[in-house]
Amino acid sequence: MKNFITPLILLFLYGCANVQAPSGGDKDVTPPVLETAIPENFSVNFKAKTIVLVFDEYFTFSNPQSIIVTPKIDLTDKIKQRKKRIEITLPDSLQANTTFTINFGESIKDVNEGNVLKNFSYVFSTGTFLDSLSISGKIVSSLTNKPEKGVGVFLYDASLSDTIICHKPPTYFTKTGEDGTFSITNLPEKQYKLFALNDQNNNYIFDDYKEDIGFLDSIISLKKNKTVKNISLFPTINPAQKIDKAELKKDGSVFIKLTQTPNSKPELTILHPAPVSAQFQKPSENDSIIFWVNPLIQDSVKFNVKVSEWNLDSTITIRNINTIEEKKVKQFNIKANIIGNRLKPNSKLKLSSEKPFILHDTLGLNFTVDSQEVKVLTNTLNNHSNI
Repeated sequence: MKNFITPLILLFLYGCANVQAPSGGDKDVTPPVLETAIPENFSVNFKAKTIVLVFDEYFTFSNPQSIIVTPKIDLTDKIKQRKKRIEITLPDSLQANTTFTINFGESIKDVNEGNVLKNFSYVFSTGTFLDSLSISGKIVSSLTNKPEKGVGVFLYDASLSDTIICHKPPTYFTKTGEDGTFSITNLPEKQYKLFALNDQNNNYIFDDYKEDIGFLDSIISLKKNKTVKNISLFPTINPAQKIDKAELKKDGSVFIKLTQTPNSKPELTILHPAPVSAQFQKPSENDSIIFWVNPLIQDSVKFNVKVSEWNLDSTITIRNINTIEEKKVKQFNIKANIIGNRLKPNSKLKLSSEKPFILHDTLGLNFTVDSQEVKVLTNTLNNHSNI
């Protein structure tokens, strides 16, 4: 009886382990659908502090950088997903008589097939009506005339200066799609200046020479929906390279800050005091130079910096304004790659410090191998700066 039951059990378990989903049926190609919005989408006289959006299925909520709110509201960490819902906590006060648009970009997609709910928007007004005008167009490269994807399109009040993009984020903005086109909706009737910016650091300000920029050469007087002519995006001309800062630190080092990061290594020549030797330190930023001189600077240091690619040739003198005590040579710590006074076999002794140093002799270094003292030959030492 036991021999008969056991195969039956095995057959039953094998059948359970190979359960398969029914074949056939159409693939789900529908993104999540909004079922309920509290308050309702396109509400006026809006006074709520929280927005709740309920969808018809479970979804993943990602890519929050694609969410665009105009006029701009800081909703950082204020948008949360809870099962089939999105909850948005609004600031305590909103601009009066203003239409706000929250465009979710491509941040919402269903769990199973990843179908994206593209450009879903929630719109509300703190006034008695919704602004309904729009501006659309296309951004292209000035070099290739090809569409520019993901470029910021900024709208400012026409009364502001042309340099406003260098100082202040726009009131209304959007980003271009795959084909370079854009549309800014729910705008009030007024006059605007339009800029396009390849905003590398995502701060909505033109503050980096690596950012390409374009603009509409005329003011938009918006009284009905407007499609503007193609706007060309131009690379920014690099400003002249120069020394932004040069100072003598209290630790005896000289710090030089450049306005940009050169592609080639700057040339440095110390003119005073002479003769003098220098040790370079690798800075944390590539647009900086740090060096130490020996002996320690007592009165002043004069040096020349050249960056050939920028035609930079500058001579600078820095006076030592540190106190007498600060000018004194101070002791510093040296670290070694030894553990418990022992060096791992077949490894090199490495000494390091927060300041450059040179070993002139080996009298202070004592080594023992199998309890026998050995001498360190001077020609086996290698001095390295950490640049």
